[in-house]
Amino acid sequence: MTHLINEVCNAMASFANAYLFTFMFVGFFAALLLKGVVHYMMRAQFNFAKEFEKRVHRYLDKEYQIEQGDYEKVLATIMDKTWVDTYELRWKNMRRKLDRVASLTDRLFLIEDGAKRLIRDTLKEAKYARLDQDVNHAGTARFVLSINPYFNNLFGVIPLRTANNLLAILPGLFIIGGIFGTFLGITAGIPQLKGMDPTNAEVAKSTMGFFLDNMAFSLNTSVVGILFSVCLTVINSVFSSKQLHNECVHKLVHGLELVWRETLHNQTNQSEAFTEQEDPEEVPPLPLKIA
Repeated sequence: MTHLINEVCNAMASFANAYLFTFMFVGFFAALLLKGVVHYMMRAQFNFAKEFEKRVHRYLDKEYQIEQGDYEKVLATIMDKTWVDTYELRWKNMRRKLDRVASLTDRLFLIEDGAKRLIRDTLKEAKYARLDQDVNHAGTARFVLSINPYFNNLFGVIPLRTANNLLAILPGLFIIGGIFGTFLGITAGIPQLKGMDPTNAEVAKSTMGFFLDNMAFSLNTSVVGILFSVCLTVINSVFSSKQLHNECVHKLVHGLELVWRETLHNQTNQSEAFTEQEDPEEVPPLPLKIA
């Protein structure tokens, strides 16, 4: 049994010496690429919510000539304008140098399809909103984002949540991989010391040199693992997907609430004006005649 364990450890040590560094470097740069794609998709969601909120403020400032109507119609008009300004006009005009690249990447990662789905699902929820009832805009925003198959999947296939979970555990895996390589190197080097002859200085020096080289290589795996772990942890913190998602929800909720309040305010004013028109004018009393 001991012999079998030694053979397995030696085989793993040989594999680690040959390929561990390669796996760690490839894994680190693959993680950077995956983080970049995930951040791009989260940023695209946030940008659409930000543009929607911006156009809601323009609507409130009377910059848009939008016919006053119910909540669903006004919301549909503003969201359609957001879509046209954000995607269609950019694709047609190409005013900035990166517009063509951004348009191509948006289509590659199905960002435009995700925005269409977001508009459609939001308007479905708005259809059942009633002025005499409270509306949970935060719940609506979170719901329409959570069921969007384009915003929640890379290329419409790989779940975004799985990618974020993998990126969250990779820093710990790099540390474990580095320590694992260190112990495997020590395990492979120690048996070499058994055959060392202390009386033969040349052989002893050669054996110790080989052992120290293995130790140095093994310790380097821990150093690289810690370095990759720190870098990826900092990147995950600076480009936080959770923070971007929360900001996206906040802007979408704020825009929905502003449209809702403005619609409620306009319909209340219309109702008051209609009531004033329906009220008959007061007729002054006739003067009494004293006989």
